[in-house]
Amino acid sequence: MLSKENPTNPDLITPGKKYKITCTKGGKDIWTKECDGKFSCGSLIYDCLEDDGCSTICKNSMIYMPENNEFILIEL
Repeated sequence: MLSKENPTNPDLITPGKKYKITCTKGGKDIWTKECDGKFSCGSLIYDCLEDDGCSTICKNSMIYMPENNEFILIEL
């Protein structure tokens, strides 16, 4: 959760990037990288699959709750 008191969150995607790719193998995360479109994301997914991993892709969205003065992440 983001607020004015805590404006950073390591789970957020870097500005300018749209998606976060996580590669897992044997139930453990190997790496997580960010990308911004179908070619860069596809390349990361390909790299993970070539390393016998399983890849997931997530897109961050958030809403602002003015009554609490907070931004809240929504998983799509």
